[in-house]
Amino acid sequence: MASAVGVLFFFAGIWVFTAVESRTGLTTNALSVARTGSAEVRSCSADPLRLWLTSVCDAQVRWAGESTTVARRVHSTHPLSGTVEVQLRNEGHSRNGGRSGRTVVAADYPHHQDGALYFVVMTGICGGGLALGIVLGSLLSKLLPPRRPERLRLRPLRRLRRKR
Repeated sequence: MASAVGVLFFFAGIWVFTAVESRTGLTTNALSVARTGSAEVRSCSADPLRLWLTSVCDAQVRWAGESTTVARRVHSTHPLSGTVEVQLRNEGHSRNGGRSGRTVVAADYPHHQDGALYFVVMTGICGGGLALGIVLGSLLSKLLPPRRPERLRLRPLRRLRRKR
């Protein structure tokens, strides 16, 4: 019971870590901005995938040097309104050295590159979740009634007759 609750809390810790990572801009990669521009925000909502710590806004984005607009989702640490400056950031690396993902963020979106802090926060939150889950799981298992042992059913022994 304790290990099952521990694993459950470990995965909850991963969810909390990704939310904290997103809110603080903590990363191991250097900041890489592919484009800049402005966005006319249509609507914003809190992002449940990031524990409602960040906002996702639907907007019409106009990149610098272009006259057309494109519909994009803009990520921010707070709800946006009106016209805001945005950046297209490259996120992560693929195996062959290319970029794997791009995200449109508000220009004031935080970026904090620190590999050691990233490791400490990740292991602290996920490991803390695992430890908390094991402790709570063991306390919960003490509250549950003990299992009754199975009753053994004895079958009568049959005598085997030997043929002579």
